[in-house]
Amino acid sequence: MSRHACAAALCVLAFSCRGAEGGRDGKKAKKAGGMHGVRVVSVEKAEERRLERRGFYRGELRAEKVVEVAPDVQGRIKKLHADMGSEVKKGDLLLELDRLEMNQLVNEGKARVDVAAASISQAEVALEKALADLERNKPLAAKGLVTPAEMDNLESAAAAAASAREVAKASQVQANASYKNLLVTKKNLKVRAPFDGVVARRYLNEGAMASPSTPVFQLHASGNLFMRIAVPEKDVPFVQESMTGSLVLDALPSRTFAFIVELVSPVIEPTTRTCTVDLLVTPAGEGGVGIKPGMTGQASLLLDQVDGALSIPRDALLRRDEGSVVFVVASGKAEEVAVEIKGEFGDWLWVSGVEEGAEVVVKGQLDLEPGVPVTLASME
Repeated sequence: MSRHACAAALCVLAFSCRGAEGGRDGKKAKKAGGMHGVRVVSVEKAEERRLERRGFYRGELRAEKVVEVAPDVQGRIKKLHADMGSEVKKGDLLLELDRLEMNQLVNEGKARVDVAAASISQAEVALEKALADLERNKPLAAKGLVTPAEMDNLESAAAAAASAREVAKASQVQANASYKNLLVTKKNLKVRAPFDGVVARRYLNEGAMASPSTPVFQLHASGNLFMRIAVPEKDVPFVQESMTGSLVLDALPSRTFAFIVELVSPVIEPTTRTCTVDLLVTPAGEGGVGIKPGMTGQASLLLDQVDGALSIPRDALLRRDEGSVVFVVASGKAEEVAVEIKGEFGDWLWVSGVEEGAEVVVKGQLDLEPGVPVTLASME
């Protein structure tokens, strides 16, 4: 190798060594600057606020009472006196069943009553004859003119006649009861509205067969509307009867309706861990224009509130093994402060342990260390 080539190689080696050393020194300097440099953070003041916690629950409007109207007996529909949308009063005639078959059954029932009465008359005559025969033969038996066996037969005949009379009486009672039931059933051929309401659905037409298990109408009670909601177990202790709240319906998003908690179930459903709560949405005739059973919406309940609660944003909280802490800015440096959480209200925490007006770090605190200089982020 020439003398010039050797000199050039030595120069390259020396430059490489200085570059590597400089890189190591630069990394050390950068690391030192990251540990001891000024950190930029965002803060929020700890202040006394009115904190509220609300619950939001979905539900569907329903009438106070909903029934499937069906006749008490089976029969063919002769006449419908209402249709879907009809407004009815309690006692109004809704439908009539054909009387032809029922009239036949009533006639048959009356015939059975007459037969039962005739059977009793026959049993009475037979019993009188048997008793008369027995009494007439007793003096003859005393003289030995009638054998004991013949007297036994006469006594057995009298007992059988008395038993037959009792059976006839029982049959008469049964026939009378059946006949009375048929007369009541005949009246049930006319089906009337059980309460004031509106016919929501009609299932059958005239001429179709109806029965107690085959409803003809669905009737919704007029007046109050209710919404049934499922309240999670954690919210149940805060929900009481007579509480008020607000409701927004999906079909009427620009309007807000008031409600009262009407009923809180005394039990928690074991599968869903929720409690059934009924809300009285609108009293009859008060602001209920435009709302109908079946509409869905979201109900809001104020579950808890605290006035003058020293509060901080939830984002400020750091959870450690030893407890909850926050960082506050004091004299341009970060200080770690232990706090006690007294309540949680959405994005805000009711706490103790920090002073009112303290600047609590809400952004940039995750890897912050006590004593590190900080500067506040620009609000622009």
